[in-house]
Amino acid sequence: MKINKLAIAILTIMIITIGNISYGANTTKNTTNNTNSKNTTNTSNTKNVQDEEKEDGLASLKIEGAELSPEFDTNKYDYTLKYIGEDTKLQIETTATESYYEVEIIGNKNLKEGENLITILVSDSDGENVATYQLTVNKSLVDEEAIKKEEMAKKQEKQKNIAIIISAIAGTIALLIIIIAIIKKMSN
Repeated sequence: MKINKLAIAILTIMIITIGNISYGANTTKNTTNNTNSKNTTNTSNTKNVQDEEKEDGLASLKIEGAELSPEFDTNKYDYTLKYIGEDTKLQIETTATESYYEVEIIGNKNLKEGENLITILVSDSDGENVATYQLTVNKSLVDEEAIKKEEMAKKQEKQKNIAIIISAIAGTIALLIIIIAIIKKMSN
């Protein structure tokens, strides 16, 4: 069965033509509001998956000298952290998911030893709350874990030194017994 070259050419053209047909108009219109300098995008017949995954709130949260637990995520709102030091205020660096969001930090003054609560509010330009993050700060003036480790190391060193001294005394006594035994043998 022979296939006509003309038929193959027509099929190829049809496949290419069908592949290039688009269904629906994809249009984008940008409008700028002078009072807000915020860009609004109107899109028809398109769906942006990134917009669905994007959450409102903080894009990043960093605290100097402390590590958040769990690790920061825009969609997680409760964190704990351990801070060791004398500062009564933490150096908190935030970045909002939108440039026009306002970030307010409450409770980051006069931190005392023990448990402290810091609240981070993220609001839109109308003052509507977008997200609230809670930080439970456990502050101590000294690193108790480091002190315990240091005390344990000192205790182990002391035990090691005592073992060396006991071994030296036992060795000396054994040597004296051998010497006394040799002297007694020689005198007989």
